[in-house]
Amino acid sequence: MGLKLDGRLCLEILLVADCTVGIATHDDWLIQEARRLVGHLGLPRDRYEFQMLLGVRPTLRQRLRAEGERVRIYVPFGEKWRAYCLRRFTENPEILRHVLRALFRPDF
Repeated sequence: MGLKLDGRLCLEILLVADCTVGIATHDDWLIQEARRLVGHLGLPRDRYEFQMLLGVRPTLRQRLRAEGERVRIYVPFGEKWRAYCLRRFTENPEILRHVLRALFRPDF
């Protein structure tokens, strides 16, 4: 849980400092905390956006968009896309689980 709290604290620091922030996460708790925080601060939606990897939690991405949130989809490409994806899967196995679920359960 410490990493999540650190992420929330970093987000709060950036938003209070009047930064425009890309909230790059697929984590339900962090998304909920981010939305609560921007609501508490009364920030307009052009001050932040959610960023998600293509193929990871498409239903969550669609729900956020349907609720009026800005969502940017990140698509790794170029010569080193495979190394990048493997590194991300190693750093956070939950992302790999989401990708596999999306392949076999597109409604996830």
